Amino acid sequence: MLSRREIQEINDAITLESAKIYYKFSSGYTSKLWQSLVKLGYRSFKRNKRTMITDSTGKIVIVNNNWLGALRQLEKLPVTFIKNEEDQIEEE
Repeated sequence: MLSRREIQEINDAITLESAKIYYKFSSGYTSKLWQSLVKLGYRSFKRNKRTMITDSTGKIVIVNNNWLGALRQLEKLPVTFIKNEEDQIEEE
């Protein structure tokens, strides 16, 4: 498990606020962006020691050596933020 300082250093490099990483008890490292994408059908899995994230169609959109690296890459995905009661996220 990373220290708060290490997480802060990672988050300093992330510009999108909802992509900031935090530790959720019994779930591990996550972000608000990831939680929203899961609701849209995104999934993660490991294959050959690599973490992969698929979009709602099953297309692999992120491949990384570890989960934290994959989370960091989420802010580069083409998603649109729509301001409403729940700040929903939609795919472009």
